[in-house]
Amino acid sequence: MRIPSNRPVVVALSLIALLACLILSFWLGKTVITGRTQKCVLLSVLESNTHGLNAVPIAEQVYSPLDSLDPAAPVLSLPPAKKADHAKLIVIHDIDFSGFRVEDRVIPVSKNNTLVDLAQPIRWGESAGRSIADQSCRLETPELLIERFDSAGNVTVRVAERRITLRPGEWFAEATIKSQRLVRLVVGEADWESQLEGAMLRGETVSRLTILNHGMVQIR
Repeated sequence: MRIPSNRPVVVALSLIALLACLILSFWLGKTVITGRTQKCVLLSVLESNTHGLNAVPIAEQVYSPLDSLDPAAPVLSLPPAKKADHAKLIVIHDIDFSGFRVEDRVIPVSKNNTLVDLAQPIRWGESAGRSIADQSCRLETPELLIERFDSAGNVTVRVAERRITLRPGEWFAEATIKSQRLVRLVVGEADWESQLEGAMLRGETVSRLTILNHGMVQIR
């Protein structure tokens, strides 16, 4: 008696196994592609204000992704709500009042000549349409033009009528003092320290804007 051949069954099982492997390979490949780290230029814009808290904060200060950035191994972790998959440059705009951070914004930039509005109102601690932070005490809220950036991490910006080129690791800062008139100081210029110290001792409102180019970082 002739024993029935199992070849069709074997072939069918082989095809099923091959199809399963292809599907698995596609899924794994997709996972690797979508899960891989993204690399882009990181620019932090830190706005500090000496006055403006309308009440004593009872909540914790706003978290910033910069809190977990390790300069030795520059990897920036972004929460899902702030992912920027197609960004070539990321601006992180942090705002604090009296040393208490009230706002953190992640702004993706994908092309040159992108305008970033730093004057958007603060929503943190808002109650009955009124924020815990007094907007009028924000003296440094210019428009920031990302004029140009390149793959080496160099960034050229225009801010407060100044054109500045920052290489990775370089920074620029200026302060505005509100007394009888507005006085703007560029950190590093002559006599800026004594003017700033005098304003602080007199209790005058001071805002400082610091722009730091972190260079290329990995985003995950």
